[in-house]
Amino acid sequence: MAVHEITISGVGHKGDGLTEIEGNPVYVPFATSGDHLRVELEGSRARIIDILEPGPDRATPICKHFGICGGCQLQHMSPKASAVWKADQVKTAFMARGIECSPVPPKCPEPGSRRRAVFSAKIELGKLSFGYFERGSHSLISISECPVLHPDITSRLKGLRDLSTQLIKSSKPGKGKAARISVLVTRAGLDVAVDLVPDVINNGPAYLRLMEIVTALDLARLTVNDEVVVETRPPVLVFGKAIVVPPPGGFVQADADIEEQMAEIILNHIGKAKKVADLFAGSGTFSLRLAEKYQVWALEGHASSVAALDRAWRRCPSLKTMKIERRDLFRRPVMPAELKKYDAVVFDPPRVGASEQATFLAKSTVRKIIAVSCNPATLARDARILIDGGYQMNSLTPFDQFLFSPHIECVATFTRT
Repeated sequence: MAVHEITISGVGHKGDGLTEIEGNPVYVPFATSGDHLRVELEGSRARIIDILEPGPDRATPICKHFGICGGCQLQHMSPKASAVWKADQVKTAFMARGIECSPVPPKCPEPGSRRRAVFSAKIELGKLSFGYFERGSHSLISISECPVLHPDITSRLKGLRDLSTQLIKSSKPGKGKAARISVLVTRAGLDVAVDLVPDVINNGPAYLRLMEIVTALDLARLTVNDEVVVETRPPVLVFGKAIVVPPPGGFVQADADIEEQMAEIILNHIGKAKKVADLFAGSGTFSLRLAEKYQVWALEGHASSVAALDRAWRRCPSLKTMKIERRDLFRRPVMPAELKKYDAVVFDPPRVGASEQATFLAKSTVRKIIAVSCNPATLARDARILIDGGYQMNSLTPFDQFLFSPHIECVATFTRT
């Protein structure tokens, strides 16, 4: 493989450094603008051999696993440069749809603020690995630290590894033993949800050892394959005035502070109103906050999330009337006629966006719409639909909810012109 000296001219949408060699575009992982490098070229990608002169945006990674672990891609980039780059990624996605915007670079969250993590564990060469997948590989890297995560998680990494080991050892014999471990920091302690392949065996000695590990970890709840194994106390989150027990492994915003900031934008944009619809409502991240001021129609496709939202609303008598409906909004979007009595709509779909739902929103008479998304490309597509339907985009706010990764959360607000 050929060795070249290069200078990085920019950073691509996946976080790789960009340059050209002999007129051909080349992508360089872990490189940033202005870096002068010696690299080894293989096809359209290059591997850094030496950093001859670091660019002005380069920073020292804070995790010893960086470069091997696939969890972070941007620890080599300064917080300021990362924020500017993320805002530019949002702007580029919207410009591609013909939408002019100048989003303000998001504030970089502090390390240790992420309250949700998903680990993997599996047997490899007779030894259990627990952690994240290596970059571009199906092999696991066993982690001993993760500066991104809340200290309540990182302080229990060894115990979570022991828990995974015990569960996999207790499962049915067979090849491909593996587990996916979702961990959430709640007010009552860690909520751990495990997807185990094959199923766990409830034999006496294995269960007793499992309880010893759970006790040592001081878990609020442990579920395996959606079944509660032990719940020492309900794992609760607070959405506004409401107390929510989320479903095991259910969707929760990764950063609690950023969740509050997004909710504030939503409430400020709605302003004076009587009725608000919340589409893709989850367990009530925004619905329950909205219900402090407005009558709310909350729609969500997952039964467990709907049940959690319903329980939380019923246990908070100070909230206004809420209509809670389980509905697959991809199969059966809300129609314009259903929204005639509503003043505003909030929609927070998965990464794929909600183009069909946006199409029907664009045909409605709803005065204000707020879109929340972790994918600028699909958000820009849905925004284009709304704008073509007669809405004006009032604001576009990016949030760096996913520290050291290329992912970006955004809130866009619209008003019918």
